[in-house]
Amino acid sequence: MRIERGNPGNSELIHDVKQSGYTIHFSITGGRRLMGFLSFSAALLNFDAADRLWHIHTPEDVKQRARNGAIMHVPVEHGVRLIEVPFARLAQPILSRILSPEPANTRTVIDTQAAQDAYEQRQRCRAVVERATPAQSKVLRAIASGQHPQDVAASLGRSPDTISSHINVLLRECRNSWNIPERTRLDYRFLQMMFAAYFTAE
Repeated sequence: MRIERGNPGNSELIHDVKQSGYTIHFSITGGRRLMGFLSFSAALLNFDAADRLWHIHTPEDVKQRARNGAIMHVPVEHGVRLIEVPFARLAQPILSRILSPEPANTRTVIDTQAAQDAYEQRQRCRAVVERATPAQSKVLRAIASGQHPQDVAASLGRSPDTISSHINVLLRECRNSWNIPERTRLDYRFLQMMFAAYFTAE
């Protein structure tokens, strides 16, 4: 589903999408600043831990060349990239910097908050890992490595139902750790997204 940032109805749309249990990935870059503010505010009111807010970072030299019409498509190596915005904390400072014409300030505040967010995410992951049984830990590590549940069942010599049961317990622990409401749909991909970096950093 596409949510256009400049659409004044985004607040209601985001609310309705979240009420239906969907996860949202949302970019606040580009368009009018007022619309960015309204869309950001809608995200703050409705997003939960599974949702993601993104800022598109474009180097100044690339912006200038694009304005002059010298380029239409930008290769990956030119430095344009998505930066996750940890919107749940310090929302107003981040918002004011993103809507500011000073790109260096935007990067600084986002990077600083991202470091804090990464620390808190790791603490949540640790809480889940510490409560997991040895069997659940094996499943969690396998899922975090990118395996599909059916592959995990085969590699661990367990039935798919057993693996599914372990995953459900782990997801319940995640709901508690991340304070995710029951209406939000979670599956094994949430475990992959949240725990891949955690186990890689060990």
